[in-house]
Amino acid sequence: MTAQSRLTAAMRSQVAAAVKGTPIRAHEAGIVLWDIFTDLHHARQWRDAGPQAISYAELSAYCQCMEWPLRPQDVAIIRAMDRAYIEAFHKGDTPAPAAPRQALTPAIFDAMVG
Repeated sequence: MTAQSRLTAAMRSQVAAAVKGTPIRAHEAGIVLWDIFTDLHHARQWRDAGPQAISYAELSAYCQCMEWPLRPQDVAIIRAMDRAYIEAFHKGDTPAPAAPRQALTPAIFDAMVG
């Protein structure tokens, strides 16, 4: 097993643990990758079927804006972490974001749509 595959497995298991609410301690070699993943995760898009995968375009734009030079193996690990989150979501291990508490009124609709 290569160092990359061990780190990938460790980071995937950390994502699965975090989804279940277990406190985690990110693998030392993956702290920067964990930070990048969580930043992108918080900006994740949602559709009716659940969370959307983090796209290569989003990852590239984030890294360019934050001036993080990522190697291909780093990108592969972040994508594996993303797959772990989406798999956990579809297994029912994580709740969907809370629905808005306020009813949609014509005024709110007009403000949102224009």
